[in-house]
This record gives sequence, structure tokens and C-alpha cells, in this order.
Amino acid sequence: IQEIKRVVKPNGNIAIFGTYHNIYKIGYIIDKLNLKIQNSIIWFKRNAFPNLTQRMYCESTEQIIWAVNNSHKHAKNWTFNYSVMKEINNGKQMRNMWDIPNTPTNQRKFGKHPSQKNELVIDRLILSLSNEGDIILDPFMGSGTTAASAKKLNRKYTGCDNNEAYIKICNKRLE
Repeated sequence: IQEIKRVVKPNGNIAIFGTYHNIYKIGYIIDKLNLKIQNSIIWFKRNAFPNLTQRMYCESTEQIIWAVNNSHKHAKNWTFNYSVMKEINNGKQMRNMWDIPNTPTNQRKFGKHPSQKNELVIDRLILSLSNEGDIILDPFMGSGTTAASAKKLNRKYTGCDNNEAYIKICNKRLE
């Protein structure tokens, strides 16, 4: 997160996904790095995988922290395309709980990634937190969902991953 803070422009948006396993630690780190947490978003997956252990609730959400790359005191003029989100939501204010299914099979046709995001979720984040021509950074590119969405939505993109198999999936997907 410290490196993301270094490379994202001042007042640029940062969106980080997590589950109950790590989201509170991520929030703590963001706070310690003096970044402004703007919102949290809950992605509700109505078709989540069942909990086979039967020892806890079925995990059917992912959480997204939206932070601005500046301190509480100095954060200003970040991008938030309110009217675009309202239009997507049939003229109503967009809420921070998004009911979007798990990633469908047709988005996994070039290969599978264990935490692949549904393009609808990434599209919403890109449309709301950036403008056409902006550069989207994904430091954990995986199967390339962020890059594919950025390309489709007329944004530039850059990213990396440490797993060569996932980079191959990403490249195939972008071709």
C-alpha cells in the first residue's frame, strides 16, 4: 500500500478488495499511512460458493475500501462520477452495497483465477472513480479483469503480477 501511495497521483483514487480475513488490517494500514478512506463498498454475491465445512456462515461478500491518495486534511478534488453511477442505477443514487453475482463462466474462458472479479464490479469502480483517458493501475493483475474493463471503457492501464500463468491468461484475454 505504501508503494501504491507513492505511484498514485495526489488525490487519486485507490480501491482495495478484501474479505473478513484481511479487510480490517488493510483499513488499519491505510489509516496509518494517513490516506483518506472515502467509502466502503460491499459486493454481495448472491450465488456464492457454499461453505462445505458447515462450521461457519457462508461467505457471500467481498469488501472494497475506496481511499483517496491524500490525508484527511488535504484530500480534495478526487474523481467521483456521481451522475454516471446514478444513470447506471436507473436514476437513483447508487448505494454502497452491490448485488452482483460471482464471476460468470464466460469471463473465465481464457483461464481461471481463484479470486477473479466480475467485470460488472470492476466496470462500476472504473466508471465511478476515473475519467476517460486516465491510467488505471492494478498491482495484482491476476487474469486481467481490470485491464480488460479499462480497455473497454477507454482508460489506459498498467499492471503486474508475479504469477506467469496468470500473465498468460491476462495477455490472451486482452488480445
